[in-house]
Amino acid sequence: MPGATKSVASSRKVFEYLQKLRLIPKELKETDLYILGLSFIVLLIFTQGLSHDLLRAAQWDLDSTASRKGGIVYSIALLIISSPIAIYIALTNKKINKFQSYCIKFFFVVVNALIAIAIGIHSLQNASLYLEIIAIWQISQAVIFIIFSGFEEIGDFYDLPKRQARLHEVILATLIVLAVTAYGDYKNWYWALIFSSILLVWRIADGFLKNDAPARLRLLYSRSPVLGSKRLKD
Repeated sequence: MPGATKSVASSRKVFEYLQKLRLIPKELKETDLYILGLSFIVLLIFTQGLSHDLLRAAQWDLDSTASRKGGIVYSIALLIISSPIAIYIALTNKKINKFQSYCIKFFFVVVNALIAIAIGIHSLQNASLYLEIIAIWQISQAVIFIIFSGFEEIGDFYDLPKRQARLHEVILATLIVLAVTAYGDYKNWYWALIFSSILLVWRIADGFLKNDAPARLRLLYSRSPVLGSKRLKD
């Protein structure tokens, strides 16, 4: 249908423009899936904040008087199902099937948006005008991400991972998740702050080892064995 095709093309242009502005992530990588999946599982099991917020959201959804309810419960269930799938994809060489593709794209978009929304709501509880402005920006960015990441399904504008995860990247990501979670839990940080700190430390450490570390260390890191999964051709 010409109208639908035009709508998809317009939506994709907005998606690509937002990527150029760095308002949403540029691509979907297996290392990102791995660290997001592992962080979600570790925070869900070993800290109370994430599980408490998800249960409260699910209860609100079930108690809602809206004619169409259950969407939040469905999203939470899909997040829980998708988190081990994200890890599995990074650690195996199996082809990604359609169900896995749907799950990881949904997981990638919704987890990133969930972190931004949670930090935003948490910051709104602070009296500082500066934090309120940051909170509104975080929530707005998350909503934009969800709306413009796909046309028929959340995240369907993202391609499947093109770059395969490497052993040293997975080891580094695992150490960062465990270390930052342990430190954040000890300091009683809010779960979304722990999650965002994990991603920040990961980007800094990974970037350093790829670009700024001594040549021998960069070579060792870049030539580590490939794990990853084969990309399903569209």
